Amino acid sequence: MKFEGNILNKTKFMKKTLAIAFAVVAGLSLRADTISYTNSFPSTLTEWSTTLNIPQFNPSLGTLSSIDINLSSGINSVLHITNNVGTSSYGTEASDLQIFVTNPGSYDLFGTGGAPVINATTGSFHYNLVGSIGWGTNSPSLSTTGGADTGAITDSSTLALFTGTGTEGLPTSTITLLSGSHNGNQTQINETSANLQSVITYDFTAAPVPEPTTFAMIGAGLASLGMVWRRRSSK
Repeated sequence: MKFEGNILNKTKFMKKTLAIAFAVVAGLSLRADTISYTNSFPSTLTEWSTTLNIPQFNPSLGTLSSIDINLSSGINSVLHITNNVGTSSYGTEASDLQIFVTNPGSYDLFGTGGAPVINATTGSFHYNLVGSIGWGTNSPSLSTTGGADTGAITDSSTLALFTGTGTEGLPTSTITLLSGSHNGNQTQINETSANLQSVITYDFTAAPVPEPTTFAMIGAGLASLGMVWRRRSSK
């Protein structure tokens, strides 16, 4: 009887242990987390087009709640001016860079309605070619930076597009313009190079992962209950 009483006590204890362990697993709190990926396109003479291949969010990590895409670009311009006649030629010019991104699906990622997502303008170059013909002036290197940010995207259809184990491509292209004013008979050649960097951040609720000690409690409880069951069966 004493032996049976010990078995019953151990059984009750192990059942309580298992109940506590399973309660811990069931009550694990959901944890907010983020993961970011970067992508870059090197400085290249415009006009260029490329596709930003962004890694999708792996659903095994948890549930995706929002996306933020940040773009940044640096541009560098050199302006070549040819004075075509023997009279003076002068003016002020700057390089304007526009970067366009094609939206996936129907959601307007950057809220531009098809307009460029980045508009960047260099500082102005002032020149005065007095009575010269031919290559009059090469401007100093004109540079600037520009950027764009989507903010938090929570649209469910867009979240679905960026969820998976592959990549989501964003076709991207540039248009470069000259802005300013000039006088005289001249020819201008604008050499502009631009790069592009992207950072995508996924905000998600991580799938709950029990601590190793919780697994140990469950394993110990199951093992002990198995021993008790075998003893009862043999008896």
